Amino acid sequence: TVGILIGRLYGNTLSNISNDMKYGEKGYGFMINKEGTVVAHPDIGMVYDRFNPIKRAKSDESMTGLSSLFEKIIEEEKGFSSFKYEGEDKIAGYYPVTGTPWIMIVEADRDEALAPITKLKNNIFLLVGLIILLCIALTYIIGNSITKPIVKSIEHSKKIADLDISEDFPDDLINRRDETGEIAKA
Repeated sequence: TVGILIGRLYGNTLSNISNDMKYGEKGYGFMINKEGTVVAHPDIGMVYDRFNPIKRAKSDESMTGLSSLFEKIIEEEKGFSSFKYEGEDKIAGYYPVTGTPWIMIVEADRDEALAPITKLKNNIFLLVGLIILLCIALTYIIGNSITKPIVKSIEHSKKIADLDISEDFPDDLINRRDETGEIAKA
């Protein structure tokens, strides 16, 4: 051995990188290693304390849910998961960092993450309602354009049936180029 090259980074270097990963107001990014130890987090104390909910769950039952999530993340390496942490519903998306033993996790408040879906759902309901109203209006207009001439023809035909020929069929009915016009001409 001729020499040794040692590289050293401060414990918050990865945290500074992962802090740029955010989702909305409450969401943030952090990294864990293959054992479940936090290696980057906005709360730098978790990194310095080498926080590992999998190990802590053995002595602290309140860590069981977070431990299950970390175990799932380590097993799947990439995907999405819902979980509860400190009484809040959360969603996490995770993906391995290529060439490292780390997994990047972006955690977000469930309501905040799903807010666009609620807005989209409301917009769809509004659009469907407008389309239904438009269809009702078109049906009414088209229905009236068909039934009004027929009703007028029937009324005039009843007068003729009662032998009242004092009025001519209205010109607007006779000049129509459809079946109603043919009835009026006859």
